Amino acid sequence: MVAQDVMIDGLSDRIREQRKKMGITQGELADRIGGGLKTVNDYERGARQPSYEKLLRLATLFNVSTDYLLGVKKY
Repeated sequence: MVAQDVMIDGLSDRIREQRKKMGITQGELADRIGGGLKTVNDYERGARQPSYEKLLRLATLFNVSTDYLLGVKKY
């Protein structure tokens, strides 16, 4: 199994939550991160994961860490 094949638990929920917190549509989010509407929809449904580049863009836009989006917990 390749690392990219592993779904990250809660990533889709955190992307949706942050987008709604900003008060923007999926289309607006797509424009801001340089992606397509279907891609953002897939992120939020958990059907697809963002690339590293898109993950960084999402974190920057939402003003959160990539660790937060990925659900990394500190021990």
